[in-house]
Amino acid sequence: MGANAPPFAINIYREKDLIIEYSTNVNVTSFTSASYADTSTDTSYEISVAKLIGDDIIGYWISADKTTGEGTLTVVTDTQIEYQIKISEKEVYN
Repeated sequence: MGANAPPFAINIYREKDLIIEYSTNVNVTSFTSASYADTSTDTSYEISVAKLIGDDIIGYWISADKTTGEGTLTVVTDTQIEYQIKISEKEVYN
């Protein structure tokens, strides 16, 4: 993933401290996560999580409509960048 390019896809695990990021549809990198919080409502997804890279912490805030899946991914480091996203919910078994 380039400095200002969002991942192609992200899998965030709520019961494991794990984030899987796809830089393309086949290139995958895993990261440790922390501080997962899901404050979603009946109509919207509201998820925050921290991605840990060594001593660096990158904050992810996801907000999207549950009907359309349309929303935003806000990435917070020293700066804040917002990307338009589409959420799809699927079960992933390990």
